[in-house]
Amino acid sequence: MASAKPPRTRSNHDRPVGGSGAVRDWLERVSANVSGYHDLFRLGILASGLLVILFYAFSAGGYYVVRRSYGELAIFLLVIAGLAFGLTRPGRMSGPGRLELGLFGAFSLWILISVEWSYIPARSLEEFVRALLYLGGFAMFYLYFRRREWLSWIGNAFLVIAVIVALDAILGKVLPDVISHPDPFQTNRLSFPLTYWNTLGLFMAMAFPLALRAVSDRATGLLWRCLYAASMFLFTVVLFYTFSRAGIIMLAAAAGIYLAAAVYRLRAVLQALVVVFWTAAAVFASYIWLPAMLARAPGQDELVRQGHWFGLVLLLLLAGVAGTQVVTRAVEQRVEVSPAQGRKLAYGLAIAGAVASLTMVVAFLPSLKAQLASLGSPQQANSSSAGERLLNVQSARYEEYAVSLRTFAEHPLTGTGAATWVVGWLQNRSEDISINNGHSLLFGTFSDLGIVGVILLLSFIAVFVCRSVKDIRFLGRSRHREVYGAIFSACAVLLIHSMIDWDWRMPVAFLAFFMFAGALLRFGGLSREAVVAGGEAQPAVDGAADRTWNLPGWLGWKWLVGAGCAVALLFTLFPMISSMEVDNAYAIAQEATSLGNQNGNQAAAVKYAQLEQVANRAHQMNPLDGEPLQQMAQASMGLGRPQDAENYMLQALQLEPYNDQFERNLARIYMETNQVDKAVAALKKSREINPLESRETGLLEQQVRKMGGHI
Repeated sequence: MASAKPPRTRSNHDRPVGGSGAVRDWLERVSANVSGYHDLFRLGILASGLLVILFYAFSAGGYYVVRRSYGELAIFLLVIAGLAFGLTRPGRMSGPGRLELGLFGAFSLWILISVEWSYIPARSLEEFVRALLYLGGFAMFYLYFRRREWLSWIGNAFLVIAVIVALDAILGKVLPDVISHPDPFQTNRLSFPLTYWNTLGLFMAMAFPLALRAVSDRATGLLWRCLYAASMFLFTVVLFYTFSRAGIIMLAAAAGIYLAAAVYRLRAVLQALVVVFWTAAAVFASYIWLPAMLARAPGQDELVRQGHWFGLVLLLLLAGVAGTQVVTRAVEQRVEVSPAQGRKLAYGLAIAGAVASLTMVVAFLPSLKAQLASLGSPQQANSSSAGERLLNVQSARYEEYAVSLRTFAEHPLTGTGAATWVVGWLQNRSEDISINNGHSLLFGTFSDLGIVGVILLLSFIAVFVCRSVKDIRFLGRSRHREVYGAIFSACAVLLIHSMIDWDWRMPVAFLAFFMFAGALLRFGGLSREAVVAGGEAQPAVDGAADRTWNLPGWLGWKWLVGAGCAVALLFTLFPMISSMEVDNAYAIAQEATSLGNQNGNQAAAVKYAQLEQVANRAHQMNPLDGEPLQQMAQASMGLGRPQDAENYMLQALQLEPYNDQFERNLARIYMETNQVDKAVAALKKSREINPLESRETGLLEQQVRKMGGHI
């Protein structure tokens, strides 16, 4: 039975991180975990890498990676700088490190090789740039992670980033009249700043176990416990209002994976239940009093008025979250639960959770049966209100996965090239729905990179998971296991979620995974070194032995990593400059078209000449991209050179033979030069590539018929 808690001695690891003397204790902990200015430089590099994640968070999640390559350039420069100043550990890279870098490096190289047979070479090159970004993040954290205590610091830094993102997201719902987040789909689902609700939900789910670990730690001071608990509440509220079904499941999975690795499970379970309770209160308030928070497309006035009330509700609930921590801390200081009692309580909670889950499933069965009768209907899924969507199993993804497998069956070995999934979708979709990716890293890799790409990708994932589980078991019941388990759970849920969504395309989440993976791999090595040394592993003293200025040092793996980063800079820089020039060309083309419509022929000719120059520079920077050639064709038509325009479009189609837009533009050129038969052939090809296109092709076909063409 419960008894008075005996006095407890405190070790260095139990030093509180909040409360009285928090700043002094924090400074002591930092100084104890830093050895010389080289360690400060290493921490600076890791911190800068995490800031890249924050940069991508406010850059559309980094989806348009070529246009957001400043973060990638920063990572490569950081790696090169660290190598130049000898900040890595001396000696050879460990076996697991070489294996993981080799596997993902091979996967990245296969993406680059796929440019050779790709249906869209420029997009395949962009995917290679994206893979290099992830490889750079992994290498940076593996190379410069120095001490095991830094893993907790990395987790806390990621939590700060997640809190910033969550605050920006929730304020858009609380103050829609002040913070205006564009919503092109008019769904009232939280998505900004990442711009995609499911990724925002995943981001919150990844951060949740990191905060849960900290708030469940007895060594955490009361003030910090309140802050960690408040952040957990913020994450769960934001996650719910993304109305991401998979995100909510991933939150539960993240908590479950962490609990499987945690040492003090009962404390973590109780803290998680407390947060769920207060989150349920926020949801209940919306369902009863604030329906605009749940509506799919509420009126602006109602959204603003109820959003303000919702903000007040959240403030009151945050006070409740903090008050709960004060109460639980007071109870902990007076009551001790024996291990036997803890197990009984844990079993009781598990049984209660199972009964509650079974009750929900039984209640949902009638609705599930009705939905299964029309499974795969995207209209049914899209017609649901935000609140109803959580209980809706309809989705267009079933068809997307089927398209991926169909494309794989046609090209099983190599696929159609990285990031070319859309070609198969346009040819095989059942409805005119615009989707650019297969919503699955696994299925998309099958389609784009064939069995070779799948084997390389799954090998990297399998080695990471197996090595991490082995490290967790190796750590036993140490406090290091708690931190390791929390970050591993964040990585695991991203891998799971990426199999049913397009997380690969969002560096804000996947770059975090690769950084965590590099740190975890290095953490495991340091833990084993500590056991061999009979205590905490002591890295080599900064100095001559820790530098790589000499030539033999540069002829090893460090030289290869540095050279690879230098080459990667070029692969990143040239497409980025090209994309910037393409954007400039679009702006110039609009001006030229406007001047032409105003009969300003001379001024329009000047603009078309400028358009041709800018597009030509873009083409020189990225000769694999057909878009600059299309812009050069437009400029040629404006300058009265239809033959040149035709040649440019034919060159663009040689690069991208399955681009229906290029075929339609070629048809326009033929129509303006009265080559009706060629226009008919181009339109037929466009219709073959994209049979259900309903915006442009039909109009052009009507115009060709008026000219005497037969389609």
